[in-house]
Amino acid sequence: WEKRGVKVVLRVKIPANTEAVIALPGAKAERVLESGKPLSEAEGVRGARLRGEKLEVSVGSGEYSFAYETDAEQKEAMR
Repeated sequence: WEKRGVKVVLRVKIPANTEAVIALPGAKAERVLESGKPLSEAEGVRGARLRGEKLEVSVGSGEYSFAYETDAEQKEAMR
């Protein structure tokens, strides 16, 4: 993962014939992009749910690049 200004970028590779749940701390589904697309349009993304302070994204095998601003970073950017 890396931080680019106010955005967090997380790259993951899920091996063939497997599934994974990726936790994105402080993320909201409507503000997360995967390879530049909203989660609802991203290939391989099977669903997302908020659990506590983390967004859990279910994915199949493949390579993913998630980008988002956390709530804390958005509040700071608005100051």
